[in-house]
Amino acid sequence: DTPNDPQAWIELGLQEYEQFKNYSAGIECFKKAIALNPHHSPVPSLSLANLYIEIQADARALELLSGTPMTGRAAGEKEHICGDALYNLGRLKEARSAYLRALTILSEDARIGSKLGLTEVRLGLKKNGLARLNRTLETNPEDCEMHDRMIKACILMNLMPQAAEAAERLAIEQPNPATILRAASIRAQMKEWMAAKEGIIRGLRLFPQNQELLQAKAELGREIARI
Repeated sequence: DTPNDPQAWIELGLQEYEQFKNYSAGIECFKKAIALNPHHSPVPSLSLANLYIEIQADARALELLSGTPMTGRAAGEKEHICGDALYNLGRLKEARSAYLRALTILSEDARIGSKLGLTEVRLGLKKNGLARLNRTLETNPEDCEMHDRMIKACILMNLMPQAAEAAERLAIEQPNPATILRAASIRAQMKEWMAAKEGIIRGLRLFPQNQELLQAKAELGREIARI
């Protein structure tokens, strides 16, 4: 009914992207909104950049945002998205700078602090990065991605007991076969076979028919029998 209304294209694009994961349709909707009025709203550019990251077109996200000036909270989100794209491209120093700029605007956004923490660990700023990861987890214990970053950081720092504890916390906060197996696998890497098996047994109480958990239990039983 209103083909020249950029807001209508934005709303349709958000539905296609967020609700239906129809990325190709979302891309076309956001592009249409930008073409109709590039100054109408920062939403289509930010959403399109996020969508590019979803489909691993990180360089396209950076190219889009580099030519799109923004102010206020939108500028913080722009830096956040640029940080994500730069991180995925392995440009860690630039990613850290982008996340720091984002935090100056969106200081309350724990997601950015968590991503910055892992980036700093990977850059060798381990003490600072681990402190950031701990702070964000304390305030957001339900966030699965923050737990995941903590686990990765601990493994990178060869802090395997802490990695195992972080993985076990995640398996409690977000219990599913994948998180349970991950926690057990870290214990197994440390050759803590009994602890690994106990984790699998706890998982089987929740998912008694899961074949991967049953297989892991059998394999751990064989390892323990060799001791």
